[in-house]
Amino acid sequence: EDGYLIQNSVFKKNRKENGQYHSNWLNMMMPRLYLAKNLLREDGVIFISIDDNEVHNLRLLMNEIFGEENFITTFVWNTSGHTDNQFDIKITHEYILLYASNTTNMKLSYVVDPNTREKSNLWKGFAENSITKNGPGNPPSEINLPIGFPCKEQNINLLKNKPNQLYFDEVNKIGYISRDITKKFNMNYPVRYSDIYVKNAKTTNECRIFSGWANAKKIKAFIDNGCQPIEDNGDRISFYLSNKGVVYYYKERSKARHILSLLQNMGTTEKMRSELERNQISFMYPKPKELIKYLVKIGAGLNDIILDFFAGSGTTAHAVMQLNAEDGGHRKCISIQLPEICDEKSEAFKAGYKTIADIAKERIRRAGKKIKEDNKDKENIDQLDIGFKVLKVSDSNFREWRTDISSEKLDEQLDLHVDPIAEDASTENMVYELMLKNGKDLNSHIKHHNHIYSISDQENHDENILVLLLEKVNEDVIENVLQENPNKVIALDKLFKNNDQLKTNTALQMQDADIKFETI
Repeated sequence: EDGYLIQNSVFKKNRKENGQYHSNWLNMMMPRLYLAKNLLREDGVIFISIDDNEVHNLRLLMNEIFGEENFITTFVWNTSGHTDNQFDIKITHEYILLYASNTTNMKLSYVVDPNTREKSNLWKGFAENSITKNGPGNPPSEINLPIGFPCKEQNINLLKNKPNQLYFDEVNKIGYISRDITKKFNMNYPVRYSDIYVKNAKTTNECRIFSGWANAKKIKAFIDNGCQPIEDNGDRISFYLSNKGVVYYYKERSKARHILSLLQNMGTTEKMRSELERNQISFMYPKPKELIKYLVKIGAGLNDIILDFFAGSGTTAHAVMQLNAEDGGHRKCISIQLPEICDEKSEAFKAGYKTIADIAKERIRRAGKKIKEDNKDKENIDQLDIGFKVLKVSDSNFREWRTDISSEKLDEQLDLHVDPIAEDASTENMVYELMLKNGKDLNSHIKHHNHIYSISDQENHDENILVLLLEKVNEDVIENVLQENPNKVIALDKLFKNNDQLKTNTALQMQDADIKFETI
């Protein structure tokens, strides 16, 4: 019920009483989701927060646009604390759908759920567990432990525990080791066909063992490797016998992934609203930054770009800056927000914020400043990028050539295009428009000097330079341009002031220097 946009940029409430309630919402979402699909990298993912009102429709819509095969999971976010709704059953959850652009290329980060108990091995840099696993999905087989197989105890003798043939007949009959069989024959696993002798933490004799296994291929690879650790997706895996004869795997890892579909203890809208109010920002239902930080950690790398189609109060930008401060990342965030007018009765409107976009801009400014203040003693905190640009969709800065006019008005249109610049155009806006039209992104480095706008991919980058001449043109300016050695130069034709000689000489100089030259 956040409202939908109708003609003349007017927002109208999308109420349930409206016969087109669901249709209006779907019409609003569909083009945005198609755009999101096109913007995502091949290894990108998208998170969408939704409540019970439209979750069923959203799942169908996402399956149509992204493909059912690219569905990853539906997170259930426990919105604990928000129980003031007037329903018979208090709603304390929302959903977050996760889809991939392409599951084949998807790369979720190594993240451990923050609610994982402190003593878990997930925090310790290793994983350790028995590889014995019996059940219908794990048919039993024999493994031959060679001389020299590692053991946790220095010296130990393990007696054989091989049952009679009736045991093996019952196992072969059903194809796996059941609980009933284990109980009937009072078995411990693995089955040892002979005694095992251990000296100096190594077996001194061969022994066949029998069980269902969780890592049969890997232990065989370990044995084939001379009982030396093997590599598995960057981790080192080894195996050993316990003092009771159980085979364990030990995986050394620098990172772990433990992501649960139930999201708990990740902030609440109430706490987030209170935090914003302490910073003189008023917004009714902001998403908690702890939740968004966790989702960003799951879906994005340290240098990735995060796009938020519904920026609201700017929580995503806030979370990205906070996360960069914590782990030294260089993530970038694009926040999109329609200029939705604040309710005149709201605290935000009374505080001077006319639109929701105004709230987001001010929050980002204050959040960035506070993050630096709170981390002032942290190493390299001065290098944290908290700057941002505000860009709005608007008409072109250049007059549009109209094809729908009569021949009688052609002379009038020709006169208008003597100066092709629109009446309300500004130099800064022209720089960005021409920059985008010439394939430069919005993070390109812009240097303004000697009446020259020099645009490069990065600061101090001397390749693929675009030069714009929008203020003044004379021989000195042209000489300075040539020293820049750009790939392309665009100049406003009117700046030559009908000096055909200067314009012709400029074109020839650019041609000699192998520089593409255009005038507007």
